[in-house]
Amino acid sequence: MGEASAGQLLALSIRMAVGLRYDVDPDFEDVHPPASWLNKEMRRRLWWTLCAMEVTDCSLRDHVSRMVSDADQPLLDRIPVLHDSSRRVRAPAPDAMFESVRTEDGLPAMVPFRPGHDLHCAEQSVRLTRIFAEIQDLGAEMNRIVKDASSNAGRRPSHGAEGSLPSTDDAIGYRQHILRRQELERKLDAWLDQLPEWARNVTQHHVFTASTASQFPPPWQLVSVLLVYHECYVALYLPTLFAAYSGGLCPPPDDFHRLVSLHRYHCGKVSQIIEHVLRIDPSVMHVSLIGAYFTFYSSIALAVVMKTQYSMCQDDDVTPTPEQSEDMADLRKQFGLRVTWLKIFAESWYLGGYLASVVEGFMEDNAVQATV
Repeated sequence: MGEASAGQLLALSIRMAVGLRYDVDPDFEDVHPPASWLNKEMRRRLWWTLCAMEVTDCSLRDHVSRMVSDADQPLLDRIPVLHDSSRRVRAPAPDAMFESVRTEDGLPAMVPFRPGHDLHCAEQSVRLTRIFAEIQDLGAEMNRIVKDASSNAGRRPSHGAEGSLPSTDDAIGYRQHILRRQELERKLDAWLDQLPEWARNVTQHHVFTASTASQFPPPWQLVSVLLVYHECYVALYLPTLFAAYSGGLCPPPDDFHRLVSLHRYHCGKVSQIIEHVLRIDPSVMHVSLIGAYFTFYSSIALAVVMKTQYSMCQDDDVTPTPEQSEDMADLRKQFGLRVTWLKIFAESWYLGGYLASVVEGFMEDNAVQATV
């Protein structure tokens, strides 16, 4: 027998956690024995972590139903009276309270959490992965994008399958797809609005810390969280961009131009974060693998944008304008930055090297030249 894959180990961990009833909040003592505040909090955070990891599984498995159903996902709201009829795991305490406990049997300091001023990294991460789960259902599963990129995106996507794009010939289905995208866009905007003002742009900070309860300097985890946020926006529209590029979908011009603009904006934000991190921490030892994994989306998006916007410049008879040449050079720079980023992670993570080879192969096979 070979070694177990990351996906298999995650599935085993979830089964073990369910067997130990981690999917039931530890306050229910008819299920769990009495435990300290810290023990209960660690159980809640473990279940939250497993649920989030299942959504962002990096194993590139074919689509399978998630092991944790919606009914067993942890609660996000913090109004205890609404939880009395539910045994679902409740939201963990703010990070400052969690980090204030000094002994196994100790109690937390009653540190007030100030919405709009303090950051709760654990909760914001889980809220974001919930949105990403819905984005995956619209056709943005990593495994599907990898397969499309590996096959040169030359085939028309199969319409009608679960999570796939509806054909533009199906006016009602395509309109419903757009409405779902817009709903998820609003959820992403609302998620960002919940962050304190100081936490919305990590490039303004030059020192970071491991403590998730810190504000100045901010926690390193915030870097990964914001990378995932911008990549979620890219992932939301990438299936449509991919399908339009491969000839399998012809979205209305206004919709197509809007999604290209959104892709370029959020790809630019990701590039700024990556450049900033590499200046501070060239080894990226403080950035989670999820932060690298998600950058695959914008890598493919940049390649597709370059091909769609400048395909005419591949014709020997067409001379690009200076503005086009400058813009293409910027896109190439952003793309190369992501390849470098993935290859740094590849030194200790096999999937980083694999994803880097996929995006480089996609560029080469689609003949996107280094200059125009």
